[in-house]
Amino acid sequence: MASIELVEPSKDNIVTKSNVLIEANYKLGVVEQKIILVLASNIQPSDDDFKTYTLPIGIGPFC
Repeated sequence: MASIELVEPSKDNIVTKSNVLIEANYKLGVVEQKIILVLASNIQPSDDDFKTYTLPIGIGPFC
């Protein structure tokens, strides 16, 4: 069973994106793009399995 982790936005997390993901971002709004990047930044290169993340949505971190 997948584990659930609470995700807090951090300026220390880095995301590397492929061109396909960058081109797909044109179809999303700014807030939607930020949510995806916050979640993607929590994926570690050493992760072997999929995990379930919970993102508390508030206006502050995304503005």
